[in-house]
Amino acid sequence: MTSKPSRDTFTAAYLDRSVTINELCLRYRVSDTTVKHWARRFGLPPRPTGGWRGNVRAAPIVLKHEENHCDPIHDVPQWGDPTREEIAELSAYCRARRIMEGAACHVSVEQREMAWAG
Repeated sequence: MTSKPSRDTFTAAYLDRSVTINELCLRYRVSDTTVKHWARRFGLPPRPTGGWRGNVRAAPIVLKHEENHCDPIHDVPQWGDPTREEIAELSAYCRARRIMEGAACHVSVEQREMAWAG
């Protein structure tokens, strides 16, 4: 069982920046929460625990050209995609169904020519 250190002993060890919070925990056989609690009771300023926290900048992810799946060169309709007529027919069906259910349908659709290869 560990007893609470004296104010002078703890203050000297806590204010020594070469001694980390983890080392204080091992020295007094208590958790870092207890060490921080003692520091607060003794009126000492807070210190970071020295763990993995901090401003660490991760390395950027670099994709090879073959791994880039967002290549805009191949952004054309594929086999199985709906045609413009099928999209218009489905949209008209959805609007009619909403009107039949009693929902207000204030949809103004402006169709523009799409530059689809086809």
